Amino acid sequence: MATGKFAKDSSAPLGTEDGGAEDCEAEETGKSDGDAIANEGNNGATSFASKTSKIGKTNNSKKSNKRSRPDVDPLVAAINKGSNKIAKAIKEVGKSDNDVPSDLFDNLMAFNGSFNETHLSFYYTHLVSQPYIARAFNRLAFDHKLNWVAKYIAKNYSGQ
Repeated sequence: MATGKFAKDSSAPLGTEDGGAEDCEAEETGKSDGDAIANEGNNGATSFASKTSKIGKTNNSKKSNKRSRPDVDPLVAAINKGSNKIAKAIKEVGKSDNDVPSDLFDNLMAFNGSFNETHLSFYYTHLVSQPYIARAFNRLAFDHKLNWVAKYIAKNYSGQ
């Protein structure tokens, strides 16, 4: 067991310098500079251990305040960022892709003299149920549209 100026009590913080000879004098006389400061200015605790624990508490409380704020904690920030990305992706995927061109019906009715109006109406129903085909159909030139309609009618209504 260490004695004299090499001994530290259990409440002394690690990594700090000992007062050395001053501590030995304080042990022999029972008074230290810390006692004089405490009695003069703050009327607070007179032991070195209680002052050390107060200092340690203020340092730890600053660290715990930083950790308790969610904007500083990197784990919380990472989770928030990831969940925001996932939510945005879900919204984009969840968008309905059911929009058909507004002039689709008029484009089909342009074939009214060539095809039966009932067949054109059924083809319109087919295009509305498959919007990606409707958008592709609407972008075609007139001759190609005519081919698509003729193919659909021949395939589905060959007996009529």
